[in-house]
Amino acid sequence: MEAGRDLAGHLEAVIGEAGERFGPTSGPNAAPGPGPDGPAAGRIAATWRVARGGAGTGTGAVQASHGGDVPFEAACVVKLFLMVALHGWYEAARLAPTPELERACRDMIVDGVDDATHLVLDALTGTTGGIELPEPEMSAWREARNAVNRWFGSWCWPEFDRINVCQKTYAQGPYGRERVSRGARGENANRLTTDATVRLLAAIMEGRAVSPGRSAAMRALLERDPADPRGRLVLDGFLGAGVPRGSRVWAMPGRSGSCRHDAAHILLPDGTCHTLAVFTRRPASDCASDCASEGAAERALLPWIAGRLLGPA
Repeated sequence: MEAGRDLAGHLEAVIGEAGERFGPTSGPNAAPGPGPDGPAAGRIAATWRVARGGAGTGTGAVQASHGGDVPFEAACVVKLFLMVALHGWYEAARLAPTPELERACRDMIVDGVDDATHLVLDALTGTTGGIELPEPEMSAWREARNAVNRWFGSWCWPEFDRINVCQKTYAQGPYGRERVSRGARGENANRLTTDATVRLLAAIMEGRAVSPGRSAAMRALLERDPADPRGRLVLDGFLGAGVPRGSRVWAMPGRSGSCRHDAAHILLPDGTCHTLAVFTRRPASDCASDCASEGAAERALLPWIAGRLLGPA
């Protein structure tokens, strides 16, 4: 219990300091000062779980969160959930692996490819994009598309009560029945919380997601090697860029014109495991249709948080 209180206090201090240092943006909308109405309020959520042991293990875990039950735009972090669902379908013989499904799952996780994600979600739900559908066909399409939401709901984890994982990911935006499903203002867009994301990622890392064998297969896709240029692409500007030297990192980052998120499991050289999700959102006035308008401060925020949480006290 004392360890949990210490963890929570350290997390709150770091998030408060992040608000003061970085503000809600690097631009003119930064709020003055810390506290519940300060820069971090509603703009940063984080969940931090600490345990001992490497991949496939985890003992004596303690956890703390800041806004961990608040739904945020999911961005590409939703791909973590779709990967788990795909392995769940395989395990239950609801789908059979094919070379293209396996290639799509790998590209979805390793390189964050949106087109690959479309194939995975189509296969999971039996739905495809296209021109708008009349009723009652559109209602039937929506019911089928919600298959992944229903499956995660069947886990009966309270952290999953406020998530939505039924939409595809796009560089620009959906059209046709995909836009109808998402809603003109994004009212049915994908949503995740850092609490839900950390619990699922910890389950993968500890061999409890679907099955031990399938968890191991998922871990293999999530590991990021800083020596590999492809690994560096998903570490730069995210949590993995701020971890101590010699650490191992498994991660699923995501960003859009309105957010920058990361979910990472970090194994430190001393054998401590940190499962950490940090979600950030930009004020509506600063949002863009893509990531081109991000400033250096926004790209530095997640590595800074990781360094403050995981580095020397």
